[in-house]
Amino acid sequence: MVTNKKNKLHAFTLAEVFHPVEMSKKIAFTLAEVFHPVEMSKKIAFTLAEVLITLGIIGFVAALTMPTLIQNYKKNVLSTRIRKFASTFQQAVRMAEAEHGDSSQWHNDNINSDSTGEEYLEYYNKYISKYLKTVSHKILPDGVAFLLSDGSGFIYYYDLKYCVDFKKCLAIIEKAETDEGFAAKNGEYVDGKNVFLFNRNGTPYNWKWSGNIDDLITSWNTYGCADRTHLYCTKLLEVNGWKVPANYPIKL
Repeated sequence: MVTNKKNKLHAFTLAEVFHPVEMSKKIAFTLAEVFHPVEMSKKIAFTLAEVLITLGIIGFVAALTMPTLIQNYKKNVLSTRIRKFASTFQQAVRMAEAEHGDSSQWHNDNINSDSTGEEYLEYYNKYISKYLKTVSHKILPDGVAFLLSDGSGFIYYYDLKYCVDFKKCLAIIEKAETDEGFAAKNGEYVDGKNVFLFNRNGTPYNWKWSGNIDDLITSWNTYGCADRTHLYCTKLLEVNGWKVPANYPIKL
């Protein structure tokens, strides 16, 4: 402790900093002092070492917790966006069915895996576009990419690929424009992290699923979320209320 004739300067140990009861015994301010920080500052002083140690501890704790906070944020973004998309798209299909009949009969328009992007856009405009608002679209060799207002988007082709972050799908779109397209490479682009597979009516892809929840993670047909194709990741999220389960096999 350092003193002078007029004022006492208090230097606190690190232990005292983290024990406010003990520290409070050394400090008592009048109301006047609270509103006169110059006078109040004369009564307290921390050593540089104590400040640096405190900052170091804060940085250490932040380093431990930051990855978890980032992971939880990504999970929340995924859950919120994919739930909204599924609900919005399925509602658009139901409204279109009220006008055009059951969507299973729309295939009579001769839309198949060999259809062009122009044909898919015509099909989409006929049935869906009036019920689903998009920001913009881009015609691909065998499908159409649509941007949504929340920054996500989807690629409409023989199936339906949803992109949580549409910007990250731009590389996929560019590749599809010069490659053989989406229809022939279902599993290559679905990653269970940013790209998820839906049926064209907006329901999660679950072809040949056994009905066993465990098979959504690892399946005999390699469609499981943990398998190389990741095709059942969308269904896994749906059965969990569109929340990322604790046993989700892919790190976001």
